[in-house]
Amino acid sequence: MLSFLKNHNETFLALFGFGVFISIAAGNAAMALSIVMFLYCCYVRKDSLKADINELMANSNLKYYLFGIGLFFTSTLLSVLFSGDIVTGIKLWAERWPWRFMFFLMPVITIKKDTQARNILLAILTGLTITGCYMIFQGFVAGENRANGFYGHPMMLAGILCEILPVLLVMLLNRDMFKLPKYSLEALFTLGLLALLANGTRGAWLACVITFVIILLFYIKKYPKQVMTILLCFAIAGGCIATSDRFVKRIDSMDNVTTDTSNTARLYMWRSAVAMYNDHPVLGVGEGQYRPAMEKYYVNSGLDKV
Repeated sequence: MLSFLKNHNETFLALFGFGVFISIAAGNAAMALSIVMFLYCCYVRKDSLKADINELMANSNLKYYLFGIGLFFTSTLLSVLFSGDIVTGIKLWAERWPWRFMFFLMPVITIKKDTQARNILLAILTGLTITGCYMIFQGFVAGENRANGFYGHPMMLAGILCEILPVLLVMLLNRDMFKLPKYSLEALFTLGLLALLANGTRGAWLACVITFVIILLFYIKKYPKQVMTILLCFAIAGGCIATSDRFVKRIDSMDNVTTDTSNTARLYMWRSAVAMYNDHPVLGVGEGQYRPAMEKYYVNSGLDKV
């Protein structure tokens, strides 16, 4: 059993990719198992681990990738050490960051074959398909304004869709990256877009639009026909959305900074965050200290009214 687990740690990454769409608890369980088995594999292969890391560092792309995540990880720790409440900061940092850092390392160390990456991606797309269908039912059949799939809060699922949809768009443009049966990518991408519409998270809509534009500009010289076809499909979809009062009202509310409390509350918090940055531009106020610092020192006078 341990031998199988040692040699198939990507199985747990696939379970996590699938489970994160279906159940937070299932996703967390798979995540914990994947981390445990990753550490176990590192222990078993400790003699060759240094050689594996040196091999990764020899790859220029992965070298900068590892340097970037290492720099980010170090900056979070430094922010804790120079915060106002070091004990609370270290406690929160230990709860949030070390296990998340593992997920930056596990794929590049664990995945050695294309088939392993393919299986993980297939698991993710399967989870997207199941949840996306349920979200479409919630939003367009059951009439829910904020489809949340199997989650408690719709914004959590919106964040995941914002990560998956740009990847699907790149795969649509670059078919050699990951070969799927004909029309399956188009169907998955359309499913994801409909699910995101049913989700109703305005920030996710805006984030995807900006990301899609950047991706299409990047690929327009290499794949001009594909880009123009996708733009035409987006234009047709936009025309259909413009006929729906439900979505038009949701989009119009994005620039309402007077009566929309969701927008005004964000503006107050952003102003406080800018003031906080001006006072602590390098290390910030410390892990877990944003809210208490904002409420004590930086709260805008209008925040308590929204």
